[in-house]
Amino acid sequence: MSGMGVVEWRETFVRGALTYAVLLLLAEAPAHGYAVLQRMRERGLGHWRGGTVYPVLARLEAQGLLESSWDTTEPGPARKVYSLTPQGSRELDDARQAWREVEANLHRDDKSGVTHV
Repeated sequence: MSGMGVVEWRETFVRGALTYAVLLLLAEAPAHGYAVLQRMRERGLGHWRGGTVYPVLARLEAQGLLESSWDTTEPGPARKVYSLTPQGSRELDDARQAWREVEANLHRDDKSGVTHV
């Protein structure tokens, strides 16, 4: 019986941190949904489908963490471009702190209190 392997572990971790990943990518620059998917692929965060990422974008917008506008400057159909709101930036800061804490706790040796990476 074999283990999951690096790729499967990475996808498992990203699935759990998908909201965080979307917020991080949109903090860098506003983007439409397909561009978010492309950035995720470029970063080695997996090959997600729109059916996974678009509901996350819609949920974050409904929560007031993202706002959107329609980009009609490119040929073809208009694209919905998402960007972080001030509330979304604060949420991202909280997520960053939580991520650091989880990572530190995972690598901490409870006996010595030393963090191992």
